[in-house]
Amino acid sequence: MSVQVIIQKEVDVDGQIRWVGLASLKKDEDQTRILVFPHQGGFKGVALLCKHAGAPLTYSTISDDLIICPLHGFQFDLNGEYGIGFDVERHGDDFIIP
Repeated sequence: MSVQVIIQKEVDVDGQIRWVGLASLKKDEDQTRILVFPHQGGFKGVALLCKHAGAPLTYSTISDDLIICPLHGFQFDLNGEYGIGFDVERHGDDFIIP
């Protein structure tokens, strides 16, 4: 089942547009604030708040397959077995989590 992302805000971070929105990441769960950003020719999403310190990741550094918390520099893998990222598809102005 696909989940639509409800975009709340568009942010320009050093020339890269990112989006903050809401989505239900698990069945029967309240909506979670997420960050959507361009990544390697597609789009990725992560929970908006850092899992380590709760800081917003909106202005984080994204390098290859890492997202780096702007508050304390903690690095999270976007892919792989323990990755925090998930794929997001863009259809016109809409974002969908497949």
